[in-house]
Amino acid sequence: MKMNIHIERLVLEGLPVKGEHKEHILAAVQHEMRQLLAEGPAGDFAVSGAIPALRGGSINVPPNPAPAQLGRQIARAVHQGISK
Repeated sequence: MKMNIHIERLVLEGLPVKGEHKEHILAAVQHEMRQLLAEGPAGDFAVSGAIPALRGGSINVPPNPAPAQLGRQIARAVHQGISK
């Protein structure tokens, strides 16, 4: 099974993210999503199409989070949202 997921925009509203960390967060999100999707399909992808917006799960943000940690949590929240 081949699956393509395109996230056009990821809004990190209210998170303590510095500009130089955005690329590290993005890389961590991509890596974790690959890992999660490799473990098994998420949700019902029998029908293809665009989802205009998706609410993911919650994340716990400690003060001064590491970009990789934040990216993993974001990916898990997105995965939870598409698994509904």
